[in-house]
Amino acid sequence: MAESGRDGASPRPVSIRLRVPYQDADPMGVAYYGAYLDWFSLGRSDWLREAGIPYRARFELRGIALPVTEVRCRYRRSLLCDEQTVIETALTDCTPVRLRFAYRVGDAAEGETWHAVVDATRRPCDLRKRDPELWEALHHAYRDRL
Repeated sequence: MAESGRDGASPRPVSIRLRVPYQDADPMGVAYYGAYLDWFSLGRSDWLREAGIPYRARFELRGIALPVTEVRCRYRRSLLCDEQTVIETALTDCTPVRLRFAYRVGDAAEGETWHAVVDATRRPCDLRKRDPELWEALHHAYRDRL
């Protein structure tokens, strides 16, 4: 993963295996470009779970969400239906109001997503103030993976 965290350290990614499902391919058997964003979401959820911070239990049920505010994906080659690949995900920036994740989908694509921290009213909030326990768990996981 090309992105680096604070102090120039490369974040350690969490990896999951994926076989391109039929529903993610077009009639020619090529993975649909939008499916990569869904795969980013799978990787992000797995990163949080591996860090001991499952999204639904630690964010959603506490009235906190992480909506995507920006996304970037660079496609290097096409993946085909039923092809196996590995999705690597790393948290590359972590502040109380914004997160950034980086992704690599095998040798086929790489990208990033940026997320705001919002409360149940969808207003931006400072996670450090809104839920200090959650902030500490997230920030600790981020620091430990650098």
